[in-house]
Amino acid sequence: MKSAISIIYLCMITSLVTEPVMVGKTFRAPIFSICEEVTGDDSCAGKQVYMEFYFEKENVDVIEVTIDSCGKITSEMIDGFPWQWKKEKYWTLVLGDLERTKYTILENVRLTLQNDTLIGEKLNDAGEVSKEYRFRESKKM
Repeated sequence: MKSAISIIYLCMITSLVTEPVMVGKTFRAPIFSICEEVTGDDSCAGKQVYMEFYFEKENVDVIEVTIDSCGKITSEMIDGFPWQWKKEKYWTLVLGDLERTKYTILENVRLTLQNDTLIGEKLNDAGEVSKEYRFRESKKM
């Protein structure tokens, strides 16, 4: 009887620390806005830029999505990265080959899962958080 209770307890504890399920899901967060002063009448000059992650089994696609004021969507694939979770204080998303993130919207961004929300933290040169992004699950564009 004690061993059965121990096994049930062990299963409950194990289920609490299992990796979050992300495969097949897309997450998006607004990163910045662009407001341009233009000559003439261009009501589509404003833009909102988003960072999007599409999780596959072994890779995550990082996509920069731009939506202008008229709703026109432009997507640019940044790169695909091998990924895995690492359990620290929160689940931390570890991307392979971070050298490829240089000069992209993903450079110096730490990704964690906190209370079922994917959080991106932009780090400055001192390693301090300078901006936070909250990703929401969305449909892949």
